[in-house]
Amino acid sequence: MKRNVLLRSALLLVLPAVFHIACTPSLNSYTTPTNLLGRLDNDPRLSAFSSLLSRVPKIGKLLGGKTKYTILAPTNEAIADMGQDAIAGFTGSKEGLQHLGNVVKNHMIRDVKSPDEVRSGNTVTLKGDTLRAVQLEYVGEPITADNGIILVVAKVIR
Repeated sequence: MKRNVLLRSALLLVLPAVFHIACTPSLNSYTTPTNLLGRLDNDPRLSAFSSLLSRVPKIGKLLGGKTKYTILAPTNEAIADMGQDAIAGFTGSKEGLQHLGNVVKNHMIRDVKSPDEVRSGNTVTLKGDTLRAVQLEYVGEPITADNGIILVVAKVIR
């Protein structure tokens, strides 16, 4: 009897955790080595952005589809410059995740754009904001993917 109670208690504690892990959306099924998600995952300079992107899978899975995007991916250093409090604020609550989604959308542009086109000042992000030309400092060469292009940037666009 006592053993049954312990077993039931253990199951009540373990099952919710297993259910949560099993139901947490993953971007793995959308990732290929040559699409935007795969290119982000495989560039060590962009691991922090890729990690944040995985926190908003509804947005992240767009980068695994056929629609073409230009991604303005901030470097790990750019994300670190935001500070731990800001990063924790993005992931610590539902409101924070909504804010993170908007920040990520500000780094996404529908269709493939060259660095000069993006810098023109007439580029609208997926969030709906118009980028200002002075906001962007590119780092390295563009990274091409089957479904778009990644332009590595030195700052987070807010």
